[in-house]
Amino acid sequence: MARQDYSDFNCKSIIEGVYAFEYRIVGSTGMCRSPNSILKACQRQGSPLRDNSVYEQTFGYCPNFLEKSVLEEPNIVYGKATLWRCYARWVDDEGTVWAAVEYDTNMPKFKYRCLTTRIDQQNRQDIIQWGMTVDADCKNLKDYFSAPIRLVLEPAFDTATQLIEMQPSCKLPTNISGDWFYPSEYQTSVKINSTHIYMRRRKDSYTFEDIYFVCRQQQLSRYLMAVVTKGQCEIDLMCFELMPRHHNIARFRMGRPFPLDPRTKAALGADYMLRMFKEACHWSSFTLNYIEWTYEYFVLDPPVPINCPIQGKFQFIQTGQEAEKYVFKMPRGMTPRPWLQVLCYDYWQSNMEACLEDPKILKLDVEQCWRLDFAGHPISEYNVPDNYISCVGYWMEDTKSYLITYDREDPVTNRFRCWVYRRLSLRTYAMSRSLGNQCGKMQTAESSLPEEGASLRLELTENEYEFDVCPMAFDDGKNPYANPAVLNVYAPGSRVQSTRFLLLGLYVLLTWKLLNCGGVCGL
Repeated sequence: MARQDYSDFNCKSIIEGVYAFEYRIVGSTGMCRSPNSILKACQRQGSPLRDNSVYEQTFGYCPNFLEKSVLEEPNIVYGKATLWRCYARWVDDEGTVWAAVEYDTNMPKFKYRCLTTRIDQQNRQDIIQWGMTVDADCKNLKDYFSAPIRLVLEPAFDTATQLIEMQPSCKLPTNISGDWFYPSEYQTSVKINSTHIYMRRRKDSYTFEDIYFVCRQQQLSRYLMAVVTKGQCEIDLMCFELMPRHHNIARFRMGRPFPLDPRTKAALGADYMLRMFKEACHWSSFTLNYIEWTYEYFVLDPPVPINCPIQGKFQFIQTGQEAEKYVFKMPRGMTPRPWLQVLCYDYWQSNMEACLEDPKILKLDVEQCWRLDFAGHPISEYNVPDNYISCVGYWMEDTKSYLITYDREDPVTNRFRCWVYRRLSLRTYAMSRSLGNQCGKMQTAESSLPEEGASLRLELTENEYEFDVCPMAFDDGKNPYANPAVLNVYAPGSRVQSTRFLLLGLYVLLTWKLLNCGGVCGL
């Protein structure tokens, strides 16, 4: 039974957003897939009207359907928007969601409808299935598959408002186009072209969120972006500050979002975007966490290896939890024990190297036999590296040097790791590996515990043999844009020029003194 005196009920608990839907009516043939079938359930915060307690639904027409009203109601026809009032919502013990809606009609039989769905639908295509009755008789509605009307909802764009804001009016830097990995949201895939940044964010195992950032205004390194989320009603304006790309890294920071107001935009016209650029791209919009913040960054996926900032041949000591330490293993499937070709006894040592033949890869070996032959070369098969870690980018920020690496065998998501590294002395270095894909705010080169955002610390000590040909090199990342292939040669031209001026001055001084003395006085 339903009360006749209706009171407002917020539709957000039932449905919210913009959806394109397919529907099937019992007695018709197949599913109706019309581009005109749209459902809009948009909220207006603080509205004194009934905007938050109603939603709009339009049934598109399909030729294979019967020539009659969609819901056996004369006032509900194909192509006409129908306004439903949200009446109630409840969930039973089995996880079935029930809802009641009301339509403004004088016919009591068609005034109310019942809806049903499931909480645990687990649809991989981001769809929502709703079952709907054709009248107020709800006793035979058990589930979606027994419903007289079956709706399949899929997130969509609002053609009246959102598609207009999807049109770009500026361009992003050309060298950041491509597929990227976003460490702050490790389950989010990022695609960038010349005008759009597209993020596909994973909300849970079966639900994704498609977000589009559209370039609208640009000045120097700041870009005003329109933020449109597929399936949501809101449109925001957000400012991006993009730093020039280096290596496989694109660093940026985002300001706080500013909701787009259609009424203000219509009143101001072309001046609206200029006004929003001044507000959204002002320095204060970037200082939400003004005490301590660092730039966000994208990593090219898959990356292109670069020369590592730490090169040479080192012994290392691991500090951290046992489960996070590197262990001895043999790549490509060889059994680690027993190896009987060479007896190593107690001549074991750790080794990490990035040498001239391959300076882009850190080759790490936990157990290496350092027995040598008469010429000083290793004679054991134990010198095969355990791990191959590719360097993909490095820079310095807030006096800390960061290194991003890529390891195909790393179990962490997307196989990217962040390191904080520092030079301790002429021959020693310290490296702290992040717990996940991104370095922690409190992490330093001395960190090794999860409380500091770190999982492992390596202390490196130079250990180059005579025949290794593995010289040391170090770059703290102060200038990640420097080209390592450029050699600057500074000629002593200024020094030679100053000597000439000195000799000329002495000659003039001696000549003047001889002329004044008449050739009689001594020098």
